Amino acid sequence: QVKEIISIAEADQSGWRKTTLEHRNKVLHQVAENLGAKRGDLIGCMSAITGKTFMEGDVEISEGIDFCRFYPISLKKFAELKGVSFTPKGIVLVIPPWNFPFAIPVGGVAAALAGGNTVILKPATMALPVAWMFAQCFWEAGIPKDALQVVSPAERTSLNYLTSHPAIKHVILTGGTDTAFNLLKANPRGALSAETGGKNAIILTGKGDQDHAILNVVSSAFSNAGQKCSACSLLLVAKEIYEDENFKTKLKDAVMSIQCGSVWEPQNIVGPMIDNNNEKLLHAIEHLEPGETWLVAPEFLDDKKYILKPCVKWGVKPDSYTFRTELFAPLLSVVCIDNLKQGIQFANSSEY
Repeated sequence: QVKEIISIAEADQSGWRKTTLEHRNKVLHQVAENLGAKRGDLIGCMSAITGKTFMEGDVEISEGIDFCRFYPISLKKFAELKGVSFTPKGIVLVIPPWNFPFAIPVGGVAAALAGGNTVILKPATMALPVAWMFAQCFWEAGIPKDALQVVSPAERTSLNYLTSHPAIKHVILTGGTDTAFNLLKANPRGALSAETGGKNAIILTGKGDQDHAILNVVSSAFSNAGQKCSACSLLLVAKEIYEDENFKTKLKDAVMSIQCGSVWEPQNIVGPMIDNNNEKLLHAIEHLEPGETWLVAPEFLDDKKYILKPCVKWGVKPDSYTFRTELFAPLLSVVCIDNLKQGIQFANSSEY
C-alpha cells in the first residue's frame, strides 16, 4: 500500500503540479473556509482523541486557517520578483506530532500544496482521526486525492520504506530530535525541515515584575498539559527572589489554583496527557536529587496516570536529570541563579 501511495503521488494524474499559483491560492482559501465551517467538530475531535481543552483546540483551528491563506499569499510575493522563478519539488512528506494535531500538520500540508507539490501526510498515529477529519476539508475544497494522501503505516518497516524512498523530495518533520537524526541517517541526501525538542527557560532577575512573571510562567508551563517543546519547563530565578518566601508562596498559590481534569468540563485548564507510558516523567517524579524538594508535589487525578496536576520541583541544578531531560508534562523546575549572565549560561547548557 505504501508503494502504491508513492507511485500515485509520483504520477500526479490530476496534474496538481501543473496548476497555476492563482488556482492553488483559490483552492487553499476555500480549504480555510471549510476548516472554519467545521471548527466545532474539529475541536471536539481534538478533545476526544488528544485531550485538548476547548480553548486550546480553538486556537489551533485559527492557526491552521491562517496557514492555508498565508502560504499561497506569501508565494505570490516571490512570484512577483523579477528574475526569480520556482517549480514544484515533487513529493513532500509531512510528519507532524501529536501535541498539536491540527495546526502543525495543516501548516505543513498547506505549505507543500501551495508550492504545487503532491503531499503524503503521515500523521502521528495517536492523532490520526484528527488528520482524517481535516483532510476531508482539503479534498472537498478541490485538492485532488492524489495530491494529498493520508497514510498511517501499520509497522516500522513500511514507515522506513516511505521516509527513505528517493521519490520523497522533501520531509517536513515536527517531532523528536532522535527521529530527525534517524531520518537523515536513512536518507542522507534528502531535504529535511525539522523542528525538534526543547527545554524552554524563563529567566527572572531581581528587577523583574514577579506577579507578571508568575502569570506568564504558569501559562507557559502548564497549558497543553506542558506537552510542547516551547513550554516553560525551566524557571531560572535570581537568588534574592529564589530565597524570598513571599515569592514562593505566590508561585505555589498560582500553580495550585489551576483546575485540572476532564476536557469535557470547560472550567478545567489542564487536561490529560496523551500518553501514560512516560518513563522519563515517572523517573523525574520518583527521584529527587540532592538539594531538590517539591514546592508543589506531583499528584495524579486518575488511577491510570493520565491526568497530572501541575507540579513544581524546587532546587533543580543544571546537571540534574530533570534539568537535562525533555519532559512532556505539567512539571516546572525552578533553578537558583546568581545573575542574568549565569541564567543565560544555564539555559544554553542543555542539548536544546
